[in-house]
Amino acid sequence: MTLLQFILIQANLVVLFGLYKWLAAKNGQYNFNRWYLILGPAVAIALPFMIFERSTETTLSVLLPAVEVLKDAQASNATVIDWSQIAIIVGSALVFGIFAYSLWKLIGAKRATYVEEFRGKEVYMLSSEDGTTHSLFNRIYLHPTHENFREIVLEHEYAHCKGRHSWDLVLMAFYKALFWYNPAIYRWGKEMQLNHEYLADAHVLSLGVPPKTYGATLLALNFSHSGGHLVHAFNQPSSLRKRIVHFKHQNKFNMKHLLLIPAVAAMAFATTSMVSSNPTKQTTAPTIQTVEVTGDEDVTQAEYPGGKEGLMNYLMTNLTYPKQLEKEGAEGKVFVKFTIAKDGQVKDVNVVKSSGFEALDAEAVRVINNMQSWKPATKDGKKVASEMTLPIVFKL
Repeated sequence: MTLLQFILIQANLVVLFGLYKWLAAKNGQYNFNRWYLILGPAVAIALPFMIFERSTETTLSVLLPAVEVLKDAQASNATVIDWSQIAIIVGSALVFGIFAYSLWKLIGAKRATYVEEFRGKEVYMLSSEDGTTHSLFNRIYLHPTHENFREIVLEHEYAHCKGRHSWDLVLMAFYKALFWYNPAIYRWGKEMQLNHEYLADAHVLSLGVPPKTYGATLLALNFSHSGGHLVHAFNQPSSLRKRIVHFKHQNKFNMKHLLLIPAVAAMAFATTSMVSSNPTKQTTAPTIQTVEVTGDEDVTQAEYPGGKEGLMNYLMTNLTYPKQLEKEGAEGKVFVKFTIAKDGQVKDVNVVKSSGFEALDAEAVRVINNMQSWKPATKDGKKVASEMTLPIVFKL
């Protein structure tokens, strides 16, 4: 994944959520909204990887091994720790671990007694200290204080079970684990839960329960307990007012929904255009050697004279630590992108991610510009352009 693709994914999450709030959230098409909220993050992920070819010419892209430049001017092939990636992975593991632990506690450590079966769903009676009425997967948990409204409450929770809404929340937990650092994903989760409540409310009202009676029931049962983000609690105070207001929007059709189609299409076109405008058209493994790619195409990557060893020897010999920055204790990592043309010449050398020090960036560009011609890449026996990205670490 390139930095551009990463940024586009995060931006898509925000834009798609904004489109939902603007065009769909208040329109009463709750089944449509459910699928939008389920698939939206997946679309945000997929779009930056959908590249529409604009020409038949192919450019191969290669990420070279990192090179470390030491203060004594000796460079070596090194494994560079990317702390930002490690932080994202650790954060994802923690978020999903917390979710898994919370789910295990809800399923395995609940103080509840089986009392009956309601429309094929198991009903358990909670202890008076154990939260509020809610549903989880195929089970309904009834709080003793809700006994006087048993039928309405059970119908509401039955709708959650029948609709398999708990599985939506499991999927959202995966999304949150992937994008825990993006505030937008938590808004997606809240809207998903709220839309589930709209669906369950619509089910109860479809049985002929008067909206005023149902609204009064919700208000009568409104107290401070909360079901948390893993279950569907019958009366979540934070969403109660919105739910009652939405009674009059049941199955209401609004033309705004149709505007989502061109809006999302425009966003998809913009995303893929930005990725397609990048010279990278086909990505191969981050090594300098012949590889096989999916399909019937034979691809050979560009090769420096002497192969990988020759390239490393050239870099070790020519990269030097700028003296002034060495005195100042400056360190940094620069990513330099360059193109190996069909004739093997090195062209279009530029810094795609700066080290933060102009002198370090300039040294990296200087050495790459002075490279001799490469053996160009080939595809199906024909010479093609090849794009290289070389990370160079300047370290004292």
